[in-house]
Amino acid sequence: MNHQRLSTTLVTLLLVGVAALVGACGAPVETGTVLAARATAEIRGSKSFVQLPQGRLTFETSPIGELPRGSVLEGAASDTGDVRFVGVRWTYTPGAGVPTMLSGFLMADRVPSEVALIVDGTAHTLGQAYSVPGGTTNGTSFYVAVADSTKESGLAIEVTMAGAVQTVSVDGSRRDAGQAAALYDLPHQSTDSRCAARLEPARLSGSATCSVSSVLLPWVSAEGWAPDGHTWAIVDVTTELDEIRSGGGSCRVVGQDDASTLDGASSDTVLAEDSRNTGTSLRTQLAFDAPENAPMSFDLERTVTCRRTDGPDPLGAGTAAIAAETVLR
Repeated sequence: MNHQRLSTTLVTLLLVGVAALVGACGAPVETGTVLAARATAEIRGSKSFVQLPQGRLTFETSPIGELPRGSVLEGAASDTGDVRFVGVRWTYTPGAGVPTMLSGFLMADRVPSEVALIVDGTAHTLGQAYSVPGGTTNGTSFYVAVADSTKESGLAIEVTMAGAVQTVSVDGSRRDAGQAAALYDLPHQSTDSRCAARLEPARLSGSATCSVSSVLLPWVSAEGWAPDGHTWAIVDVTTELDEIRSGGGSCRVVGQDDASTLDGASSDTVLAEDSRNTGTSLRTQLAFDAPENAPMSFDLERTVTCRRTDGPDPLGAGTAAIAAETVLR
């Protein structure tokens, strides 16, 4: 056998072996690489949370260090090189941090949220915070490769929901909630306002009553986040009127139609409407886009449909309405 050919063959086999060995070991993990953790991985350390309209995300972040043996899927990190790792896991608790009275206004279970770990100013996406219809999740426990120089003070959790971004340090000591800031100080009950109902035109008589309560929220189910510098004013109003009398005649109320305004503007959406007692009672929950920290005046107006019961029609060719003016703040 030719010695030159033998040498060439041996070199070729050696290179193939080295290539196979490198392929088996895998390329070294680079900083920023996100590895899915095994279900059995124990990630313990600093704690923080992020409040969402419909519930709460609670995070736990491990100290920066070596990747624990057996903590990620087989072969996911066969060569960790010179990087270190930080583990992140979270749980989502629907309804946590949301007052029961407000839960109906803050529904967002179908709105996805994305979680990222910020490392020295760079965001590394981990995945969806929770499952939504038609969506996918890759788990809630991960390890992120970081540089040897990274400190815990350079780590933060970022949660994005419907365009609103919240960040919190992994130990929970620093927070930037942005548009969601009001979620951390939600009232546990609405504010009642004085409501003195009257009938219009003034010649009409009847026992009209009204009640008004309100609450300010950064998010409502049908509209999403309030624009910057604004809030959602939720006005819950109920009116009751059985009968209208005038000129010796009377009629029974069989329906009410709302046309109320806040500072002259109609509601952006009607969250709920409930007509009872064949129209003599109407309750509506209205959402208005309102500037933050500005005075608010609510003008109640409901057109009444009436069916004559005795004598001449008290409404004649005209209409009747329940009206009231209420200062909300």
